[in-house]
Amino acid sequence: MLGHERSNERRIPNLLLPLPSNDYRPHDWYQDYRGLRHLLNPTSFAAQSSKSSKQQQSTGGSFPSRDECSTLILGCGNSSFGEDMLRDGWTGKIVNVDFSSVVIEQMESKYDDAFYEGLWPGKDGATVNKMEYVCADMTQELPFSDESFDLIVCKGSFDAILCSAGSVANIRFLTEECARLLTARGVFFLVTHGNPDSRIVFLEYQNNIHYYWEGVNIQSVPRPLTQK
Repeated sequence: MLGHERSNERRIPNLLLPLPSNDYRPHDWYQDYRGLRHLLNPTSFAAQSSKSSKQQQSTGGSFPSRDECSTLILGCGNSSFGEDMLRDGWTGKIVNVDFSSVVIEQMESKYDDAFYEGLWPGKDGATVNKMEYVCADMTQELPFSDESFDLIVCKGSFDAILCSAGSVANIRFLTEECARLLTARGVFFLVTHGNPDSRIVFLEYQNNIHYYWEGVNIQSVPRPLTQK
């Protein structure tokens, strides 16, 4: 499900035990990057994007190229999704968020300077956009400015929140946060196992899907036969 952005304590229960500190084996919920690559297409995003009524006066332009796109990955865990995007040319800013400090520390250690030197031999480290890892609770205000991102990837996190206490309030808050964080040309890329009708209702504001989003596009993808 793709949605184009117009141009009390909230906690998520820890459903997974932290991995040992030396265990970097990646795990991707639902789909890895290969299974979604055909949908993560800047050209398609640019063709479909349009601004909503609340941002008609914004001038966001068309969706940026991979090397200019600013991406936020929600609930990154120890997934290799960000790395796979990076290797496939998404060399703009990639910020990964998870509420587990253990996971964030693991990933920061995994993606150290040596990783980038191996990925781009001979490149000046100061000129490389290194992935960022931020420990934050996505059911509370995220530590980013308005319109900071062109693309938000939410893969599995939406469903996890809907399985937790206070799910309705939390998921509506997250929807509002995504709308705040996306640029006028931005895209909210939601990957869910839920029925589309049961998810779209949470993307609405007072029964109006166009308050936040324009060009909502629903796609079905086969479940992967194998997992990393």
